[in-house]
Amino acid sequence: MEIKINIAIIGAERVGVSWFEIRNKEIKCCRRTKEYGA
Repeated sequence: MEIKINIAIIGAERVGVSWFEIRNKEIKCCRRTKEYGA
């Protein structure tokens, strides 16, 4: 899991997206999966 996050951060830095934006997206995805019980 940590490796996946690190790759996402490296890719985002190239594009210019902040680390906080990535975390917010991940948290939203986690909340959605919990809501739907996937």
